[in-house]
Amino acid sequence: MAVKTNCVINGIPYYRIRKKIGVDADGKPIVKPFYGKNKTDAENQVKAWEENHKAGIDKDEHFSVFMKYYIDNVFSKDNHANGTKIRYKGVYNRYIKESDLNQYKMNEISGQAIQRYFNSLSVSYSTKIAIRNILTLFFRYAEQQGYCRNPMDVIKISRENVKTKGIVIFTDEEVKKIINSEKTRYNSYNRFLFLFALGTGLRQGEILGLTYGDIENGHVKVVKQVVNSDEGRKIADTKTDNSIRRVPIPKTLLDELEEMKKGHKDTDYIFASRYGNLMDVNNLIRSYKRFLKSIGVQYKDFHTLRRTYATTLCENGIDINTIADLLGNTVAVAAKYYAFVSDRKKQEAADKIDNIFKLNG
Repeated sequence: MAVKTNCVINGIPYYRIRKKIGVDADGKPIVKPFYGKNKTDAENQVKAWEENHKAGIDKDEHFSVFMKYYIDNVFSKDNHANGTKIRYKGVYNRYIKESDLNQYKMNEISGQAIQRYFNSLSVSYSTKIAIRNILTLFFRYAEQQGYCRNPMDVIKISRENVKTKGIVIFTDEEVKKIINSEKTRYNSYNRFLFLFALGTGLRQGEILGLTYGDIENGHVKVVKQVVNSDEGRKIADTKTDNSIRRVPIPKTLLDELEEMKKGHKDTDYIFASRYGNLMDVNNLIRSYKRFLKSIGVQYKDFHTLRRTYATTLCENGIDINTIADLLGNTVAVAAKYYAFVSDRKKQEAADKIDNIFKLNG
């Protein structure tokens, strides 16, 4: 007797049952497919899922899959302000999408696992709050749909814990390795992007949106950025009005930029994909991780290049107002999150005071 099937996937026949398991923010049904070797097998899978669903879990669903579904199909269509959507999607892409949380199935995630994830983050307090907010929205939705219980109520984020970690930057030795890294056939293009970030302090999105027309008289004009939207990556206004600025480019980078421009004939973007389109952020971060590993530098997030730029200026006597202007931040933000003064510089200041006492003693 022939086995009854109703679909074929990769040349293999299956019996498929589609079951409504919930609704999205627009009231549209969320449908989950179940595949079996035959009708009975598929029905048994549905029955097993329903038993788990009654207990408030779905053993077959991983965090990474359901979180991506939520971002793409629920959060994107909710009634949040467009700026909030861009901010939280950016947080998801940078800090959650490839995090350690992806190893868990929905029924395995605990408050302790999420707390460990937060404790491991080396980001600002405001960024941690943004991560907490998008995860809270996600788990609230997951709980409503019966996938798991909401573990976010037990998560603690302390300002003091963030402050004691200080501002994460690359050390002098690590900066030397980045600057002196050799060009190879495989890394020269992205290597220059990382050097450009270190030498100008521009944000990731600002760099990816640059065109050769933005370079003028040895300066880069920052008037736009690349953001993720419902339509994909696109060019948008700068993060704030303060972000509109002109930043001088180190001469060594200008010389290399001129050389690189000669090979760009099909696109005006300085840092583009191989097809001349806007570069994919995930591809950039993967290249960045490989680059740091290849030169023996421990991974620190891409924003560390910007913090290192600001700190280098601060330690070399540039006043905070100028640093804030170059970063496109307010003085308060620049002082709090970027302009880090090392213990070495503090000791030099103390030694100068000590010398004053000696001269007047």
